[in-house]
Amino acid sequence: MALLRRQKVTCLLIHRKRKENDIVILRKKIAGDKIHPKLTKPLKVGGTVQTHHGKILHEDIIGSNIRDIVKSSTGKSFSCLTLKID
Repeated sequence: MALLRRQKVTCLLIHRKRKENDIVILRKKIAGDKIHPKLTKPLKVGGTVQTHHGKILHEDIIGSNIRDIVKSSTGKSFSCLTLKID
């Protein structure tokens, strides 16, 4: 039987551009709407994230800064939080 070790996951405001293999949480940017955060898989060129509000290309997230907004295929705005797994 394998033992599982609990890992600490934190959201950081990292002041660097996002790069391939980063994992981010996408949050809808409009105040008052229900927030459905979406955890991405590691970012890869050519990858997409499917949300309730359309697709977001990984290329739109890669290279973005901390306060940049990314838009889905339907035009909805999302903010990104970068994860650090300890």
